[in-house]
Amino acid sequence: MSRSVGGYRITTDFTTAGGGQCRWAFAVRDGDEYFLKEFLAPTYPIPESPGSATTKERKLRKCEKFEEHHQSVTSALAPLSKTGGNLVTTRDFFREGAKYYKVTEKVDVTSLSPRMISREPVERRILVLLTVAHSLEILHRAGLVHGDLKPENILIKETAKGYYAAKLIDFDNAFFSGRPVPPEDMVGDPNYYSPEIFGYFNGGVTGERLTTASDVFALGLVAALFLTGRGAAFESVADAGRYPGELRGAGADCSTGLRRTARADALIQRMLSADPDERPTALQVFDGLKELRTEAKRTGGWPRETESEGPSTGRRLRGKLLEAAAPEPDAPKHAASGASGEGGRLRGSLLRGRDSSSA
Repeated sequence: MSRSVGGYRITTDFTTAGGGQCRWAFAVRDGDEYFLKEFLAPTYPIPESPGSATTKERKLRKCEKFEEHHQSVTSALAPLSKTGGNLVTTRDFFREGAKYYKVTEKVDVTSLSPRMISREPVERRILVLLTVAHSLEILHRAGLVHGDLKPENILIKETAKGYYAAKLIDFDNAFFSGRPVPPEDMVGDPNYYSPEIFGYFNGGVTGERLTTASDVFALGLVAALFLTGRGAAFESVADAGRYPGELRGAGADCSTGLRRTARADALIQRMLSADPDERPTALQVFDGLKELRTEAKRTGGWPRETESEGPSTGRRLRGKLLEAAAPEPDAPKHAASGASGEGGRLRGSLLRGRDSSSA
């Protein structure tokens, strides 16, 4: 007998594959198919839940903040997307029993990995990035930060004309620009964190500095990966950690792998600026990519320009080469990845470091 949750009939078994701090399944209601996510935390303290009255009260306060945050973001996202649009936003958010659930439309997508995208003709690669930048611009215009932009949260769908376009998913970590959740509640992939997010974890940056510019930094990393198949490489800097945002924040030089065209290299270098105020907006990124695509269509490839050696010429980049792996075979094709165990350990380490330094 099939199970129903909140009026949705579950059609597959729940799985945690690619789900991070949640598990997911497909569901049907009124003949339409949906993607349904069940959050593993927090859990609402129902009467039969274990724990003392004090513990239940603490859980209740946490759940109230969780509900308020998700409902405010969901309300802000509601006017921005429609069925079939490139922003796959929340259709329903509710609690049943002790568990919270989020529902989005089911999207049929291709299985293209970032490396496969990088083998497409140049103008087709740029088109994928154009659709991502356009979706971000819509989001940023509403004052929202995605907060977890990475390849796994960018679904690739084939258009009627045989091109590939991107759909942006997983707004669980979204927040209003300049008003992030507390560091201990922030989840995401540290491989795509901006320098200011690391500063926020360490206590050296206030929440007001976490703006839409953080998404632009992540988009710069995604762009380098989609365009080259390898991603950006960062010079090692002593005691700076190993993630791109940490390295860039410590002054590390960066190679985008795009020396064939000075304009593409310059655009992504600006997106990867350590100072968020120096990064272009999502709209400026969109305009820059649009110009590059027009030129690529005209020439049949990258514009013929003098090669840009970039700031890392003559140095050996020993930093990590950022290369996102393709999703696991059993991972949801349009599921949010959530926070990895590695990300959780990183946040814990950073927060403990901040506590000990202030002791």
